[in-house]
Amino acid sequence: MGRRRFELDTRVLSVFFFVAIPFVAFGSFVVVNLARGVLQDAMGMSLEQQAVEHRMLLEHRMDDAVTQLHLLALDPQVRATVAGFKPAAADEKARLELATQTELAGRLREIVAAGAGPKLLQLVDAQGRLVASSGKVGHAENADDAWFRFLAGREYLQPQPYVGDFHRLAGNWGAVLELAYPIVAPADNRWLGGIRALLDVQDLYAAIAPLSAGSSGETYVFWETPRAYLVRASDGIILAAEDGSVVLKQALPDFEVVQTQMAQQRSHWLAPEVRAPATEGRPAALRPARLMAATRVAKVPGADWLVVVERSLDQALAPIKGITRYLWIHFLGAFGTVILAALYFSFKLERPIIEEGLHLHEEHVPSGVRTTES
Repeated sequence: MGRRRFELDTRVLSVFFFVAIPFVAFGSFVVVNLARGVLQDAMGMSLEQQAVEHRMLLEHRMDDAVTQLHLLALDPQVRATVAGFKPAAADEKARLELATQTELAGRLREIVAAGAGPKLLQLVDAQGRLVASSGKVGHAENADDAWFRFLAGREYLQPQPYVGDFHRLAGNWGAVLELAYPIVAPADNRWLGGIRALLDVQDLYAAIAPLSAGSSGETYVFWETPRAYLVRASDGIILAAEDGSVVLKQALPDFEVVQTQMAQQRSHWLAPEVRAPATEGRPAALRPARLMAATRVAKVPGADWLVVVERSLDQALAPIKGITRYLWIHFLGAFGTVILAALYFSFKLERPIIEEGLHLHEEHVPSGVRTTES
């Protein structure tokens, strides 16, 4: 018996094409969303790692600053000058002037001018009197200052540094961080005085965010690389940032989200988009959805700081967006091809796909019947 042959119904073919297309689209949608989720998680983990690296850089920078003060406190000339200091003047202004004119003050200025350390160095004796200073900043009596009270009257079997708070000084000093270190006698660890130092906040920021770049201002825009902030853990006040104008003046936007996520022991998360309503004379501010990561500074004594790193979600997922765009172009191309093929098969094809008429006629003629011609 010969093989059976069937004609191709173009309508059935078209139905199959149209039924298959939604499944292809749904499958593509699922794959893209799975890839988006995987990439988002990977970028969050990358930000978490960057936050840890920035924190370690900051801790290393602070450790270098404390080591520098420690070495200065071990200097025999520093110990001898502080232990034997006697004020040469009673007037506050005159004493401050004299403190910048000594030989030891010249050494302090050389250390500051090297550019690898603090912006200001000062030496005080056990009564809080200013002994030497690299600049005409501060005052001659320091007994009531927080850093001096921290150092005074302690047992110094193992000297501990004082890490103060960030604050702004008058003039062109900008924001600074206050450090202090005790000066003790080598024989009996008797407290002799202290060293006060002021660190530039922008120098600290250069240490925690060497790769950070982007636009700044009140209206947040997209940025190519992650931004890093040093913030106070208690209230979110920005202590160091790329934009120096916000330091000690603004809190990190959505700091409540940071506190909530860290309370849940999450190191990275997705912060939603924030839109501020427009006011008269000021357009609406937009803060796009972004990935964030944070870590607490642990190896700086007395510091209650967080290193926060964030990146725009659109920039983080840009590779997936490119893939999605090409996938949709491919899908629309395939869909258009199916439509054209269906139209062609439905309206243009007039002949049967398989010539079966003669074959079927010959197959069903009885064997005993002959044509007139035969």
